[in-house]
Amino acid sequence: MTDPTLIVLVTDLVRYAHLLAVAVGLGGAVMADLTIARNLGTPVSGGLTARLRELHLTVRTGLIAMWVTGLVLVAIRTGLDPAAVTPKLWSKLAVVSILSLNALVLGRVILPMLERNRGMRPVDLPWSEMLVGGWAAAVSTTSWLLALALGASALLKTGAASLFVVLLPAAYGLALAGATVMILALQLSGRTARAEADWVKRMPSPTR
Repeated sequence: MTDPTLIVLVTDLVRYAHLLAVAVGLGGAVMADLTIARNLGTPVSGGLTARLRELHLTVRTGLIAMWVTGLVLVAIRTGLDPAAVTPKLWSKLAVVSILSLNALVLGRVILPMLERNRGMRPVDLPWSEMLVGGWAAAVSTTSWLLALALGASALLKTGAASLFVVLLPAAYGLALAGATVMILALQLSGRTARAEADWVKRMPSPTR
């Protein structure tokens, strides 16, 4: 017979590792977003893309650890019985799945896109490329915050399925809308700045 104390100890250790994985992944995602934000007006360099790849590796490591520890926790709590999986757990599995797909997009699409545009400022990239990059960043940060909330919130722990049916689409919808508005504003400000610079260049030189 398994010692109940041992089960509690193992569960606590796995839960701690799981929360640590969330912290590592979220930290990497936030640092990547801040790195991009600080360099929007700076030409893309090899140093920038190398830094982003390091942060992407940190996020992937946290994500893999989340999957491993999360599945262990699900097995402990439910005995791998689908009927015992709560709406919160289904929602967390959905969020981590979205995170995994988004990490694939970041590694296979966004980082190569930046490397192809070395020497060009991110703010000057075509609208479509900026939009894809902004959406990927928004989905990443939103997913990590949702994962943290699902793991820490007592309210969400006992939430009904109807709560998550509204919460998840609303969170992602707001994130994508916010990213779209921000990218549109950056594009417009960039065009205005370029137009002003061209106007200044066309002005006749002052005579003495």
